[in-house]
Amino acid sequence: MTPRTRHTDAWSSLMIVLALLVIGLVLIAVYAFATSGTHLSYASVGMLVAAAALAAGALIGFVLGVPKAVSSGETRLRASDRGAGDAAAVQAADGGAGLFPAGM
Repeated sequence: MTPRTRHTDAWSSLMIVLALLVIGLVLIAVYAFATSGTHLSYASVGMLVAAAALAAGALIGFVLGVPKAVSSGETRLRASDRGAGDAAAVQAADGGAGLFPAGM
């Protein structure tokens, strides 16, 4: 993937997210003004629920997200290219070496 493609992919992803955000805000406004009662209270509750969903999704994505370098194996390839001097670091990354000896 060339740097130009990555830039274009990032830009198009941002535009999709912004379009979905605007669509959501428009739908909340339509619902708030279509119902009887105080429109501001319906709109504010809708915005708060949307903000809570956005925050929860961002937190879950941050915690469970896998960086692209790790998921593609790029990090492991770079570690193996360094040579045998980093064998302990590669073994630790594989889960073979821990803080405690195997007998404990």
